[in-house]
Amino acid sequence: MLSLRPVQYPAPATGGEPPEFAITNFRVRFAYEGLRGPRIARAVVATIFMMSIGTVLAVILGFPNVPARGSIARHLYNIVTPLDVFATMLLVFLVVDATFYCRSFVILLSSVRSQWPQKTVQHFKNKLRMRSGDLDDWIDLQYLARRTGCITNLVYLPFVMMAALVITRNPIFDNFTYPPALVIVQVATVAIIFVSVYSLRRAADAARAKAVERLTAKLVAAKGMKNEGRTAQLELLLNRVENLRDGAFAPWSNQPVVRAFLLPLVTYGATTIVQIYALPGL
Repeated sequence: MLSLRPVQYPAPATGGEPPEFAITNFRVRFAYEGLRGPRIARAVVATIFMMSIGTVLAVILGFPNVPARGSIARHLYNIVTPLDVFATMLLVFLVVDATFYCRSFVILLSSVRSQWPQKTVQHFKNKLRMRSGDLDDWIDLQYLARRTGCITNLVYLPFVMMAALVITRNPIFDNFTYPPALVIVQVATVAIIFVSVYSLRRAADAARAKAVERLTAKLVAAKGMKNEGRTAQLELLLNRVENLRDGAFAPWSNQPVVRAFLLPLVTYGATTIVQIYALPGL
């Protein structure tokens, strides 16, 4: 879910230039949204809302069958199943909340001219042999690539839970079915995950576009001043920015959400093959 408090952006600087903003202040700006308590609260509210929708759909379209043998098994099913669904949905919305939270961070960082600690700037200055004033965008993108990489890898977790659900509902274990309400909720859940990842990817692409625009302006200025050394450096840096393929900047074919989506599909196919060939007649 989106954070409960809107992100506060720095006021634009005069002359159309992005405002300067110390990178250490981002921790203060995002302190509330990043606390564990608010994150869990947002995820719990979204989970309860989604489970309520699922219950309404089940009332309208029919509840799933309960192939329980005896009252004890039926009671256990009625207790364990809601807990399992709640845990799965909570995990989904924790990941979605973290993704939208990271998206807000990307948008804010790309809207300012960040001021990194001198130690960080010096590290990249020594590494790339460039003037510190030309490194701001590259440092930003390197940081965003690592930060978004940690977030995008979280999408594996809910898909692992969905894959486990596919396994447990296979006829190998009992005569489970896939009622329409369950299918609708699962499709909606997957769609929510994809929307969150897509929004983060869009924000990352926008941040890269702004960095390319600023570096291009510097490159034009360097060519106008006939500074061949700086021109060559900026061209090389611009090429590296345009070809950055880490974190949310990776192409869709390498995004974790695409690979994670295959987990339930592969699981369903594998259990179906086991049912047909290893355990015929079930």
